[in-house]
Amino acid sequence: MRPSNRTKIIAAALKMGADTPDATLQQIAHAAGVTKQGLLYHFPDRVALQQALIQHVFSCWEHEMSQILGRPLEQADVAERVRAYAQVAARGHSVEGGARIYAELVYRVGDLSWYQDWARRWFLESPTGVSQDPRLLTAWLAANGLWSVLTSRKIALSAQDVEGVLEQIAALTAPHA
Repeated sequence: MRPSNRTKIIAAALKMGADTPDATLQQIAHAAGVTKQGLLYHFPDRVALQQALIQHVFSCWEHEMSQILGRPLEQADVAERVRAYAQVAARGHSVEGGARIYAELVYRVGDLSWYQDWARRWFLESPTGVSQDPRLLTAWLAANGLWSVLTSRKIALSAQDVEGVLEQIAALTAPHA
């Protein structure tokens, strides 16, 4: 089965985002093998495309987290989700171009509603959400910071450093004795 044009556009835009952050819609369309009008059929403007890209990135993260857990996220408690998220975050660039797309949405568009919805869904809104337990909140914030550092590449962390952070997150999310 051939990929849909929407899928091809998302893949091309992620690649272009990683390689050419200021790529035009025309360049993205060309890379996807569609016309600019074909791209605009699926994404009426750059913001709509960027939002679809970040939704794709978060969908990939959810899939990776489920694989780490060995079951759907819905079946895991918040501590397990935070540990799985930390492991995904430790990979840094789990989706090519994902960090650049994230930065673009945060700094150029300023729309964080997609992230707030995602965080609320998996980490914040439940009777046992991270905000209900300072240890879980600290672990979740550490996982976010780890991802940010690894994707920005502003600070070089060794594999030992990353493993140390993951161990601390695991300790913070372990069931209380």
